[in-house]
Amino acid sequence: FLKPGLEDESRSNFGLIDQIAALLWIQDNIDKFGGDPNSVTLFGQGSGAVCANFLMMSPMIIKEGDKLLFHRAILMSGTALSDWALVKNPTHVTLQVAKAVRCPSNGKELEECLRKRRLEDLMDISISIPEYQTPFGPIIDQTVIPNYPKHIMSAYNDIFKRFELIYGVMEVESAHLLNTVAMAAGMLQEETNSELRKYFETKFEANVGFILAHTLSAYSRFVGTDNKLNSYDGQSYDSAFLNRDYLLNILSDVRTVAPVTLMAKLHSALNLNSYFYVFGHKTASNYYYVSKICYIHTVDFL
Repeated sequence: FLKPGLEDESRSNFGLIDQIAALLWIQDNIDKFGGDPNSVTLFGQGSGAVCANFLMMSPMIIKEGDKLLFHRAILMSGTALSDWALVKNPTHVTLQVAKAVRCPSNGKELEECLRKRRLEDLMDISISIPEYQTPFGPIIDQTVIPNYPKHIMSAYNDIFKRFELIYGVMEVESAHLLNTVAMAAGMLQEETNSELRKYFETKFEANVGFILAHTLSAYSRFVGTDNKLNSYDGQSYDSAFLNRDYLLNILSDVRTVAPVTLMAKLHSALNLNSYFYVFGHKTASNYYYVSKICYIHTVDFL
């Protein structure tokens, strides 16, 4: 997904183009395996769901006339509306990569130089970006992705409503963002607030303190100190776990649940074949002792 040049016309989104090539192959060969080229479902989880959602809105999935390369999608725990779906500053990342592999930082020479570098050298590069931002991923290039996803979903109804959709979330979507100690032992309130502030600072340029305070106030009714919340399956459920779950609920909502819910609202208004699920099946083993977290990100497809 690295943008290989600095010019606006520099070709990008190769990861999505590879997926389009795979869909073209499916169209040409699916009948040989007993499949129907007019009934193809694209299925993705997390970043895969983001890619599938972007492809739904891409003009490059139209093969002949108005024939589509796929016709429905299953989006698990991700959407193009998620705040981590798009790379916000791809040029900044490209310049870091160019410097790391000693390529010139100008024009066509940069693109040609990057293409000559070994894969191993590119894979060893360490990129410096704020936490919670995406270094490599889809960008708006006016070709594969013609515009911001919310604009396409809202303004170009005919594009978005073409597909039947199943989409959904886990009850906890952000457990993978915390370290093992925090997940197993819980967190101090100061640690929770610090992590939230760090997140909001990457998303908002001003009034971070106000946004943080308002968010904490809004969620305070879900995490309290009453006896019901402080016990779980007859065991003590102390404040360290409450603080951790406080953070997980907020990050899950803002990064995954709210974007998927917004997409559901937009799509269901256009197509009746629009289905939302919430995965809440409690697994036999509980990874996190004395915890309410039994259905976390990625467990739904294990």
